[in-house]
Amino acid sequence: MTDESLKQQIRQQHAVIESPFSGSGPIPVDSPHLSNPVSSLEPSPREYGAGGTYFYRSTSCSTPAGETFADRQGLATQGPSQQQPKRHRRTKSLEPTFSSGGGTPRLGRFSNPSRSGSIQAAVKRLGLHRGSQPSDPWAALDAGSPDDAGGQDTRRIRLGPGAVNEGYVGNSIRTAKYNIITFVPYFLWTMIKRVAYLYFFFQAALAWWSTVSPFSPFGPTIALLFVLLVAAVKAAIEDKKRHREDRITNNSIAHVVNPDGSVKDIKWHEVHVGMVLEVRNNENIPADLLCLHCTHTDNVCFIKTVNLDGESNLKIRRPVDIKGDMPKNAVEAKKLLGVLSCETPNPDLHNFVGNFTYRPSSGDEVAKVPVTINEILLRGCTLKNSGCAHGVVVYTGPESRIQMNAAEPPRKVGAFDRFLNVQITLVLVFQISICLAFAIASWVWRQNQGYDNWYLALNVYTSGNYKNAVVYIIILFITFWILFSYLVPISLFVTIEIVKFVLCSVFIVFDPHMREGPDGEPARARNSDIVEDLGIVEYVFSDKTGTLTSNEMQLRMLAVKGCSFGRPDFRLEDMASDKPSSNLAEYDGRLAAAVHAVQHAGLWKGLVESGGSSADILAQAESSMHQSGEPPAALENGNAPDHEEGLRARYALQDSGQPSNGDLEATASAPGHDRDPGSRDANGISAEDQRLLGQQTLDFWTNLCLCHTLIVEEGEKGEPPIYQGPSPDEVALVEGGRLLGFEFVGRDRASLTVRMQGHESVHQVLNVLDFTSDRACMSIIVRSPDGVIRLHSKGSDAALLPRLAPGTDAALLSRTQKNLHDFSVKGLRTLVLASRILGSEEWAHWNKGYQEAAASLEGREARIAAEARKVETNLQLIGVTAIEDKLQDGVPEAIQTLVTAGIKVWMITGDKQETAINIAIACKLVHHPDSLIVINAADSNEAARARLEEALQHCSERHAAQADTAAEMVVDGRTLSRILGTDAEPLLAELANRCSGVVVCRASPSQKAAIVHMMKRFQTAQASSGSKGGAVRAALPTSWLGWMRRRAAATVSRRMLAIGDGANDVAMIQAADIGVGVMGKEGRQAVNNADFAFSQFRFLTRLLLVHGTLADYRLQRLIKYSFYKNITFAFMFFFYQAFNGVSGQAWLDGVTAAFYNAFFTAGPVLCFALFDRPVRHLSTLMEYPQLYNRKRPLTSRTFWKTGVLTAITHAAVLFFVPYLSLTTNAEKPIDSVYGMGKLMFIGIIGVVSWEIALISRYWTWLFVLVWFLSYFVTFPFLLALGALFERIGYYDTSQIGVALRIFSSPGFWMELIAVYIITFSLRYMERAVRWLFFPNDDMILAEVEAAAAARSAASARRRKSPDSLEVGARRRANNGKSDDSDIDHNATCMA
Repeated sequence: MTDESLKQQIRQQHAVIESPFSGSGPIPVDSPHLSNPVSSLEPSPREYGAGGTYFYRSTSCSTPAGETFADRQGLATQGPSQQQPKRHRRTKSLEPTFSSGGGTPRLGRFSNPSRSGSIQAAVKRLGLHRGSQPSDPWAALDAGSPDDAGGQDTRRIRLGPGAVNEGYVGNSIRTAKYNIITFVPYFLWTMIKRVAYLYFFFQAALAWWSTVSPFSPFGPTIALLFVLLVAAVKAAIEDKKRHREDRITNNSIAHVVNPDGSVKDIKWHEVHVGMVLEVRNNENIPADLLCLHCTHTDNVCFIKTVNLDGESNLKIRRPVDIKGDMPKNAVEAKKLLGVLSCETPNPDLHNFVGNFTYRPSSGDEVAKVPVTINEILLRGCTLKNSGCAHGVVVYTGPESRIQMNAAEPPRKVGAFDRFLNVQITLVLVFQISICLAFAIASWVWRQNQGYDNWYLALNVYTSGNYKNAVVYIIILFITFWILFSYLVPISLFVTIEIVKFVLCSVFIVFDPHMREGPDGEPARARNSDIVEDLGIVEYVFSDKTGTLTSNEMQLRMLAVKGCSFGRPDFRLEDMASDKPSSNLAEYDGRLAAAVHAVQHAGLWKGLVESGGSSADILAQAESSMHQSGEPPAALENGNAPDHEEGLRARYALQDSGQPSNGDLEATASAPGHDRDPGSRDANGISAEDQRLLGQQTLDFWTNLCLCHTLIVEEGEKGEPPIYQGPSPDEVALVEGGRLLGFEFVGRDRASLTVRMQGHESVHQVLNVLDFTSDRACMSIIVRSPDGVIRLHSKGSDAALLPRLAPGTDAALLSRTQKNLHDFSVKGLRTLVLASRILGSEEWAHWNKGYQEAAASLEGREARIAAEARKVETNLQLIGVTAIEDKLQDGVPEAIQTLVTAGIKVWMITGDKQETAINIAIACKLVHHPDSLIVINAADSNEAARARLEEALQHCSERHAAQADTAAEMVVDGRTLSRILGTDAEPLLAELANRCSGVVVCRASPSQKAAIVHMMKRFQTAQASSGSKGGAVRAALPTSWLGWMRRRAAATVSRRMLAIGDGANDVAMIQAADIGVGVMGKEGRQAVNNADFAFSQFRFLTRLLLVHGTLADYRLQRLIKYSFYKNITFAFMFFFYQAFNGVSGQAWLDGVTAAFYNAFFTAGPVLCFALFDRPVRHLSTLMEYPQLYNRKRPLTSRTFWKTGVLTAITHAAVLFFVPYLSLTTNAEKPIDSVYGMGKLMFIGIIGVVSWEIALISRYWTWLFVLVWFLSYFVTFPFLLALGALFERIGYYDTSQIGVALRIFSSPGFWMELIAVYIITFSLRYMERAVRWLFFPNDDMILAEVEAAAAARSAASARRRKSPDSLEVGARRRANNGKSDDSDIDHNATCMA
C-alpha cells in the first residue's frame, strides 16, 4: 500500500490529529508535515528576515490568537544546544514538545481491524507513533556521520525547516584599514613601527625640551608634520577607495528562499550560514554555497571563475548527488533535511572535503554522499547560461574562499631599503660617537678654559650647566644629538615612496612598449617597494608552458599502437570544420582508409555503441603493418598514393551528404563488403590489418573524447561549438578530434555524448579520477550503451607506462618509446593513452572502497589516490598524442638579450627531457647542445653527488680552456629530488652558477620553489664568505665592522626573478626576490601573487634593461644626494663647535633650518629622481644589454665616498669662508652669528643646487624650473620670514632685520660668490678627470649618443645643402647606384 493511500485511510478515520508542537493547535492530516516521513519530525517552518533574524510564517500552522512574537521566538530555544568543538560554531535545532495527553499524538481505533496492522506500521514509519518521536530530527543524521568526519576540524551545518546554525561570522567584508576614529592612532602607530620615523618622532619630542635643545621646537615639529601629512594623505586616499568598494560589495542584492518557495531580496551582508539562496543567471555568487538544485535541463550549472583565478572558461557544477531525493524546485531545496559535514574554512580554491548525510525516502537507513568542489559554488564566481541555482550557505564573509585568498603576498623589501637600514645604523653609530666625544670635550673645555671666561658665568650652576660631570655630559650629549639630527634626511623616505610609486604606476604601467598593440592589456606593477631590484637581477627562473610558449595548443601528430600519423607541419586547425571526413583523409590517408575499412565491414556502429574494441583487440600488440618493421615510406609520411585521391573523393561526397561506400547504411550491399580478409591493397596492407587499425583508431579517439573535463558552449549561428576547460591540452585534443570527425558532443550530469564519424553514443559516467600532479594522469570510468564498463586514462609516459599490463608486448613498448622520442625532439608535448575493460563485479567492489574514500573528511586526497592506483593497473596501451605549443613572439631574441646582459636563465618545465632541450635550443637558451652538461643520476643520492662532482670538474676544465664560453646544463626532476635538501645541494648551486643557461625537466611544482630557495642560500653564503663583490672584504672577519660590511654587501647583492603564468608557479614567484606573472590562459593566480605582470615574455627585457636600469640609477643617486646634502648641513654645525666652546650652539635658527629639507631642497631632488636618465634615448639601453650587470652597485664604499667625503669638503668651504670673513671694519659688516648663519644657509642652498645640476644628465624644462625657483626663492623667503615675526610681535633676534642687513652688505655677495666658485671648481675638476681618464659605461654611452647625434645633424645639413642635388643627379645617372664620392670614409663606427 502506498503512502498516499495510507494517508487517505488515516484521513477517513481521523480527520484531525493534535499538533506535535505545544500550543500550536490542530493540524490537518493532509498537512505537509505528514507528506513525508522525515518532515513529520520537524517543527513548523520559519523564514529569514532582514539582518538574519528568524520569523515564523503565519501560514505554517494554526496558532492561538493570544500567542505573542516572544512566545514564538521562545520555541527556538527549547531544549539544550549541542555544543560543538572549539573554534566551530554551534548548530542547534528546534526540539518539538508534545502536549496531547502523554505527549504524543494519538490515533483513534481504525474501523477496519483487518488493515489496522498495516496502518499502524504506516503510522510508525511516518513517525507518528507514541514514544517514537526523537527530540532532535537531526540526531539520527548526526549519528550517521562517521566518527573520523567529526572532531575539532569539522564544520557541521544542518539543513531543513527549523534548522538553526548559530555563531558563524557574518557575510560582511571589510578590506579598509581605518575608520574616522582609528585613522589617526592606527596611522601613527604604523609609522612609529618604522625605525626611521621612530627616530624622527624622538627628535621632535626632544626639541621641546628647552634645556637641551639648540633649536626652536617648531622647526623639527613642522618638518615631521609635513612628512606625516604627505604619508597620511596617501593612506587616506587609498583607504577611501577600499571603503567605497566594501560598501558596494556588502550592499549587493542576494535572494533568500522562503519555506513556501517564494524569494526575498536581502543584502549580501545579511546572508549567513544555513540560508538557502537563489542565484540567477549572470549574478555573482554572494557566499560559498553547496549546490542543491539547478533549473538547467541537465540539472547542472556553469560558473565563470574569472574573479577567483582569472580563468575565463566556464566550469560545470552539479547539485549534491542524493540520488532519487534530489530537490526538483526551490521549495524542495528549502525543505531538504540533512547535515553537511565539511572541512573548516581554508583558502584552497580547487578542493573541498565534505559529505552530506540524509535519510533517503526509500528506507530508514541514513545515507551519506561525498561533497567535492564540483558541488560548491564559490563566492565571487558568476553563474552563466544556467537559469538559476539554489544552494545552502557554507562559508560567509572572511571565511569564504575568495576572501581567504585575498591576503597580500609575502612582503618583499627592496635592496635599497635593506641598504638604508644598514647605512642608517652606521650613521647613528657615527652620530652617537661624535655626540659623546663633543659632550666630553665640552666638559673638558669648561674645566680648562670656561671658568676663566668670567663673562660666561659658568661657575654659576643652573639648568643646563650642572656641576656634576656625568649629568653635564648626559645633558650635552642630548644637545648634540639634536644638533646633529640632520645627518639623517627626514625627507628621503617620503621622496623614495613617491619616486617608487611614480616609477611603477606611471612609467611601467603606461609604457606603450609593454603592451600588445594600443588596445592591449597594460603591464601591472603591484609592488613598488622592490622596483629597484629590477636593475640588479642575476637569475631568471622561468616556467615554459604559457610563459615562453603561447599556450595555444594544436594537435600535430599521434601514434596508435606504435604507428605514428600526421606531420609536424600539417595545420589541422586551418581545415574546414564542416568536412571532417575530408580532413581525416588530408591529415593521414592511412587513418581514413582504416576507418573506411571498419565501416565497410559493417562493424562501426556496434563498436561505437560498445565504447570501443573488445578486450582481445585492446590487448593485441601489433598487426602485419608492424611485423615487418617500419611501414612503407609513403605510409610513414601520411600518404597512400594509390588510393588517397579516391578516399578524398569518397569523403568529399560523404561530407556533402551524398551516399558513398563510407556510409554505414550502404556498406552491406556495397561491392567488396565480403572481400577476402586476406586480400591486400596496392601497398601490401591487408583488409584485416586495416580493420584492426580502424578499431584501434576508434579506441584512441573514444579515449580522448571521454577522458577530459571540458564543457561545450554553443557557438554563434553557423559556427562550430566552443570547448572550454582549464586545460589547453584537452581543448586542443578534443578540437582536433572534432575536425577529424571524432566529436565530443556534450555532457550532462551523469553522461557524455560523443559522435564518431556520424554515429552518436551516450556513455554513463560512473567515476572521474581527476588529474593531480602526484599521479600525473587523469582517468574516467564509463558504462557504454551496451553496458560494458571501461576505464580510460591519459597522462605522462612516466605515469602510465609503468601501469600497463604485465604482459604488454616489448616491441609495442619499444615503438612507443621511439614515438615519444621522435615527437619530443620535434618539440611536441606528449601524452600517453591507455584503457581497460572492467567487469561489473570488479567495478562494484572497487567503487565501494572509492566511495568510502571520497566521503571521508580526513586524508581524502591520499585515500582517493590509493583507490585510483588500485584500478589504474593492467592498462592496455592505446597510443600517444603530440601537441605543438608554439613559442611566443620574440622569445628567442628576449632570452638571447638576457643572456647577453649577464643574466643566468633557468627554464623549468614538466616536459620530457628531449622536448625541454629542443625548446631550449629553439629559444636560444642552449647554444651548444653537443657540449650540454646532463645531470641524470636518479639511482641514489651518492650517484647524484658523484655526477655533480664530475660535472664541476668538467666545467672547470672547460672554463680554463675556453674562458669566453659559458657552460649549459640540463637536470631532470628525479635527479633533483636526490639533490635538494642534501649535502649535494651546494654542488648543484655552484655548478648552476657557472652556467649561462639551465634546463630543468620533469620538475614538480614544489621543486620550482625549492630551486629558488637553493640558489638564494647559495648567494647568501657567497656574500657572507666575502667571495663575491669588491665591497665585501675578508678583513676583520670577526669584528662588528666586518659584519656590517658583509651585511651591507648582502643587501645590494644580485637579485633573483621568477616568471610564470599558472597556479603551479605561485610558490616559485613568491619565493623569488621579484615575482613576475604572465597574463596568459591558465588563470590569474600567478598574476595576483606577482609583483609585476604583463602579457608577453619578451616584455621582460624592457622591464629589466630599461625600467630596472632607470630605477637603480635614479634611486642610487637619490639616496647618495639626500645624504650628501644633509651631511653637508650637519657638518657645518660640527665645524662651528670648535669656535663656541663646544657648547652645542647652532649658527641657524630652528625654523629656517626646518625648511631646508622640507622645502628648499625637496623639489629639485624629486624632479631629478623622477626624470633623470643615464642616456638620452632609452632604446640605447636595449641596444647594449651587456652593460646591464656591469653597473656599479650602490655599496658602502661609494655611499660614504660620495655622501660623506664630498659633503665634508663642501661643508668646510661653506663654513670657513664666511666665518673667516667676519669683520667689523666694513661699512655694513656681517658681524653677528645669525647674520653669518643666513649667509651660510643661502650658500648651502646654492651649493647643493649646483651639485644636483652637475650630476644630472638629462635636463627637462620642469627640472630647470624647479631648480631655479628652489634657489632664488630663498632670498624673498628670508625677508618675508623676518617681516612675519615683526608683524606678529614675536621679537626674535635671529629673524627680524637680519636678512635685510646682510643683503645690503657687499661682503655678503662677495663671500657667496667665493663659496660657489670654490665648491663648483672642485666638483667640476673631479668630474672632468673621471670623464677623461676613468669613464664608466654610462659616460661612454653618453659619448656614443652625442657622436651619433652629431652625425645625424651633419647628415641633415648635407641633405639640405645645394650639393645634395648634384649628388642625387649623379645617382640617377648611375641608375641609382652609389658613388664613392658620397661615402664619408672618416665617419666613426657606431659600435
